[in-house]
Amino acid sequence: MILPILCLTDSGTFLWQQFKLPLIDYIPFFEEYIFLTVAMSSAFSPVITIYYVQPYRRKIMEWIFFLAERQHNTLAQLIIGAAAMMTMTRYRNYVLGKPAPSPRTTALICLLLTIPSILLIINQITGDFDPIVLRNLLAERKPESLYPDDFSVAIPIGHENIYEFRVFILILGVTVPMFPSYAISLYYRRKILKKLHENVHMSRRTVEAQKSLLKALTIQLVIPCITMAESSSYLWKQFELPSTMRTSLGLLLLASSVTALYNCVPENSTSYKFPKGFLWSTATSAYQIEGGAWEDGKGLSIWDSYTHTAGKVSDNNTGDVACDSYHLYESDFAILKQLGVKSYRFSISWPRILPTGLKESKNQMGIDYYHKIIDGLIRNGIIPVVTMYHWDMPQHLMDQGGWLNPQISTWFADYAEILFQAYGHKVPYWITINEAKSETLYAYCGTISNHAPGGFKEHCKWAPYQAGHNMILAHAKAYKRFEWCIKCRLTGAKVGITNVNGWTVPAAGVDQSVADRINQMQNYWFIHPFFTGEYPPRLRQQVDKLSKQENRTVSRLPHFTEAEQKYIKGTVDFFGFNYYITLVATPIANYSTATSWYNFDCMASGTYLPDDVAPRVPGGWVSTYAEGMYASLVDLYTRYKKPIFITENGAMDAQPTPGVYPEGLNDVFRTRYIKEHITAVGKALKNGVDIMGYTVWSLMDNFEWTAGLGTKFGLYHVDFTSPAKTRTPKASAIWYKNLVAQNKIDLC
Repeated sequence: MILPILCLTDSGTFLWQQFKLPLIDYIPFFEEYIFLTVAMSSAFSPVITIYYVQPYRRKIMEWIFFLAERQHNTLAQLIIGAAAMMTMTRYRNYVLGKPAPSPRTTALICLLLTIPSILLIINQITGDFDPIVLRNLLAERKPESLYPDDFSVAIPIGHENIYEFRVFILILGVTVPMFPSYAISLYYRRKILKKLHENVHMSRRTVEAQKSLLKALTIQLVIPCITMAESSSYLWKQFELPSTMRTSLGLLLLASSVTALYNCVPENSTSYKFPKGFLWSTATSAYQIEGGAWEDGKGLSIWDSYTHTAGKVSDNNTGDVACDSYHLYESDFAILKQLGVKSYRFSISWPRILPTGLKESKNQMGIDYYHKIIDGLIRNGIIPVVTMYHWDMPQHLMDQGGWLNPQISTWFADYAEILFQAYGHKVPYWITINEAKSETLYAYCGTISNHAPGGFKEHCKWAPYQAGHNMILAHAKAYKRFEWCIKCRLTGAKVGITNVNGWTVPAAGVDQSVADRINQMQNYWFIHPFFTGEYPPRLRQQVDKLSKQENRTVSRLPHFTEAEQKYIKGTVDFFGFNYYITLVATPIANYSTATSWYNFDCMASGTYLPDDVAPRVPGGWVSTYAEGMYASLVDLYTRYKKPIFITENGAMDAQPTPGVYPEGLNDVFRTRYIKEHITAVGKALKNGVDIMGYTVWSLMDNFEWTAGLGTKFGLYHVDFTSPAKTRTPKASAIWYKNLVAQNKIDLC
């Protein structure tokens, strides 16, 4: 941007005379030095841009340090070394999800790189850099006094031509790096424009901006020689261009530079602007943060019982206190306000509202507590997103079979109705059940992770399907109660159910159908029935087939009656979408060798992608593969055309394993994980997927089920040893706060 301004003020004599700048009278060659500095900055700008986003950064760094080595001046080496380190730091921040360098920072880097470049060019002219030469340059303008008497030996030309020769060398030194840098930049911008044209969902404004940028870079590629010719009256006379043309060219180059600055979109990244009203959110659940396990009439939950059985949870941790949000909810409001999120997803404890789980046991103190939570959120400008059930079933209901008892669908509907009547005029988004599939896997089988209530491993083949069947009916009945809630309907509230949607790809040489079997069970078991009244076809066929092979007279996967099919269809307003990992599928030839009912019924095994494809957090189970999230979002929306609310996405801190230390507040992996997955969300939005919002799991470190307090998913660190359970933001919280404020993810 500075280069065109110099063109406008002219480095010859015409406009200098118009401005009558006194500085020029006292500092000979002022315009040449300013021009060279600015020209080199302009030359480095696209190189730096390419460095940030292209795989040539190592070569560029080698060139930078080579340049430093050529300096015979210690100060110059220090300057260029500092610039190089700053560049590397900015690149590291870019990779880790921090904001890309601002134009001001890039300009500073370019300026620091320019100073030793000038010294290098002078060094090439004089044969060796000597501070006396620079002092002579600034002392007087006479060509014969610029260099020592023996300079003619280094450059065999007369003293009267030294000035012109020097300018020619300077122009050549600047032109050479400018042309390839702009040419490379122009090449990649053309690729961007082609991709944008292929994307039918890209806005017209974005495409036009890229066209303008393409024109700007073309202009910048052609004009440098003419611009540099202005740096001396000697070469200016050779071109004999009128002053008006010089001014016009300067204006044109200024416009092109401004366009390039404000429409920067690197080749392998883009800027995603999220819709106005997009719900940036974070989440927790009742048992994981509240504590207050025995206070104010709360009933016993299955997790209260389970965690007090030795050996069930890591380090025998419990959720008796956890983050103590039952007493410290104002602290939660404060950090939510600090984050600037638009909404907050939390769950209501069923046994805190109904100690026995039945409507007759209504606990007013529990109802009042959640009034405080909801009112506090609204007071702070945060939209409450309420989950009715996040795995903490009343122990009294579990004693009667829990989700295996067909009556539970009615018990759950009664509970939902009480919530609608109490909070329906305040809550715009309701989620009935969190991760129904996970609840069936972990609680009613336990081969992957053994959750409360435990003890169902020997019933893995049938219990998960029966529990899941009753969950679907429970959701539908709760939805019907919602439809009768006038205060709920008047507020325009919506009801959904949350599923954990991973993604599975086939291993090399494996047929896609193998991955499809896992995807149908993982992603559509608890979605498909709300549209068709039946389970996904592949799941139905597979389980029916295996049930017959086991000599069963009835399929392990229950059937909905005709009345139930009609009843459950259409009972979702949106999908809650939780995503963490993508798996790679391989077939299982002999189902009798399967290690769990999950593998058994899919006739496929899902394992992690290689670390070089999907980096896995050290010591944890979450891996980074944002392409899987994008594919799952697109597939889900293409099939069912319902709005999607991303209700969980996140990663744990790196675990203290051999050679790896806890990340503490500098949660590098999480920051990068969230950044890459939000980019996938933006990509899905631009491709037409209707996404209501995005939620980071979780707001703060909490009780992470059987992993206890050791596995930390929080944006905020919690000191579980302090009375105040102090909440401290991690680096990811700061990054997420900035993203929410901008409502876009900008990788430029």
